[in-house]
Amino acid sequence: PEGLPAVITICLALAVQRMYKSKSLIRTLPSAETLGRVTVICTDKTGTITEEKMTVTDLYYDNKITKIETISKIENKALDFLFKINCLCNNARIEKTGIIGDPTEAALLRVASDFGFDKKILTESEPREEEFAFTSTRKMMSIVRKSSGHDNFNFVSYVKGAPDVILGKCTREVIGNGSLRLIERRRKELIRVYEEMASKGLRVLAFAYKPLESKKKITQKDAESNLVFVGFQAMLDPPRKEVKEAIKECQDAGIKVKMITGDSLFTAKNVASKIGLVGNAIEGIEIDRMSDNEFANKMEDIIIFARTTPEQKLRIINILKSQGEIVAVTGDGVNDAPALKRADIGIAMGIRGSDVARETANIILLDDNFASIVKAIKEGRRSYSNIKKFVKFLLAANFGEVAIILFAILAIMPLPLLPLHILWINLITDSAPALALSTEPVEKEIMKKKPRPDEGILSGIVWFIFLAGMLAFTVTLITFLLFLPNIDKARTATLTTIVMFEIFFVFTCRSNKPIHKIGFFTNKFLIIAVLASILLHLIAIYTPINQFLYLTPLSFLDWTKILGLSLSGLVLFEIGKNIKYKINKKYREE
Repeated sequence: PEGLPAVITICLALAVQRMYKSKSLIRTLPSAETLGRVTVICTDKTGTITEEKMTVTDLYYDNKITKIETISKIENKALDFLFKINCLCNNARIEKTGIIGDPTEAALLRVASDFGFDKKILTESEPREEEFAFTSTRKMMSIVRKSSGHDNFNFVSYVKGAPDVILGKCTREVIGNGSLRLIERRRKELIRVYEEMASKGLRVLAFAYKPLESKKKITQKDAESNLVFVGFQAMLDPPRKEVKEAIKECQDAGIKVKMITGDSLFTAKNVASKIGLVGNAIEGIEIDRMSDNEFANKMEDIIIFARTTPEQKLRIINILKSQGEIVAVTGDGVNDAPALKRADIGIAMGIRGSDVARETANIILLDDNFASIVKAIKEGRRSYSNIKKFVKFLLAANFGEVAIILFAILAIMPLPLLPLHILWINLITDSAPALALSTEPVEKEIMKKKPRPDEGILSGIVWFIFLAGMLAFTVTLITFLLFLPNIDKARTATLTTIVMFEIFFVFTCRSNKPIHKIGFFTNKFLIIAVLASILLHLIAIYTPINQFLYLTPLSFLDWTKILGLSLSGLVLFEIGKNIKYKINKKYREE
């Protein structure tokens, strides 16, 4: 069908428009269809599943866990240093409009400000000398500043990062107003404290510092070794309210959801339990110990990947794709670009995502919300379903046309249709009604069906196309023979029969369910398209235009014959669908 490429393009464009309203910006048209066939979603935790509204709730310093609301004053050196590091190892900044920067750093700056620590004053008194930025490999950051209050030391390195990493680099701990040597037994105790805080779903960071002697060049090793441990700060980042329902909708639809995060295993498992993600969990260090075969064998049961690096994220995607999965993956950083590119659908964060991530991705999530991904998948499934509907309509209709012309040539009989008639059919029945099918409302059960990654666009509809095409051929042949020997009237009746057959038949292509189950008038665009097609054909028959199309007017009796034959497609296929629906319903009840 000549109109098929145009109809597919318009269908996908409409899907893109609907997805945009659901906060998903589609960068390539085919992604709208691919999204509907996704079998696995690999999602970040922070900001996608959670609200990314960080709030410091608990502190650990001077050998005790303290709720932030119970602190009334700065009682010792440890607490003073904890809030001081919040300001001096931090790239967020305070503006008139609020705190600008990373949500984690903004939360740390906010709590320090609440206790009277002014970042502007502190940074002016201790100017920045060197910064070693956070990386997913090191899991920490440090900023070296000129010292203002340390005798015999010119510089101080202020450090924050993952507790297990920071503690591994500490040799002393601040206790009260002094410091003690950090022995291995104490280090293990601190790890247990961290795990206890993280198991409550809190995001925990460790804070440390190191006085440095004057050197021409301070290296990363200088700044991040032999540290003095100060304490932990735990932040609450609650899951988005709508995510739990979105996860359930994915599970009902047969889509696996896997969480990939740089946060600790304890935090990730706690958040997962709150949103209904159930399954095994693994840390990045364990992934590196496994071969690809071992990892692939365990992949099905692993739901949570914690403390992962971008390289491990890419490895997860590669293994899932090797298992035949259609993979969607979210990402926001520059390092996520390889995974976004490798996935079938790369989804970049629109709010906190980097330019590189957005340029690499197929989809940009405008609100960074996991629930918006599920809405987009629903629209993707709708567009894929609608494409199948108008493909089977167009191919069935055109199969009948080809069959009648081919039969006439082989039987050495007059052509039932002239070339101009075929063009007319393409104009009035293969365009507007087919296009209207692309606006078919989403079916209620669309998110209850399991995805089939290996399914082709013709899967399950070949026999439908063949049977409908043969029925269309039979009906048009009967009509042509019925109106002979008047060749002009026979061709007019044949053309009209094909037009009306297709106009009626388009309604049965709307769904695998009987029409009375989905509602006859639920697609207003289809009704308008059908009425417009009928009106155009009547104009072609009963106005002077008929002489250009080689048509003759039809009588009332002619119309009764034509309509009776034209309705056969709709009637027979609806009877078949009703029988099938009742059998399936009985099977489901049993």
